[in-house]
Amino acid sequence: PVISDLPCVREWIKHDRNGVLVSPKDYKMLANEIVGLLENNEKRSSFIEKNLKLIEEKGDQEMWMKQVEDLYYSLLNKKGK
Repeated sequence: PVISDLPCVREWIKHDRNGVLVSPKDYKMLANEIVGLLENNEKRSSFIEKNLKLIEEKGDQEMWMKQVEDLYYSLLNKKGK
């Protein structure tokens, strides 16, 4: 992925490790990075592999929603005591 370099994505994307972070205002860098990845199959494949693993480890929505639900109920139980 080629992603705008914003704080909210830095938890997931590490520049040149599993994606490319570009300045949101630098359209030339954006274009260059997209073309660069299209031309570099090895790097693109590496990013895909790393990101699939990352999603398997950290992107399970059901797990996160269960944690939020558990936290919610624990807060309700504490309030009622």
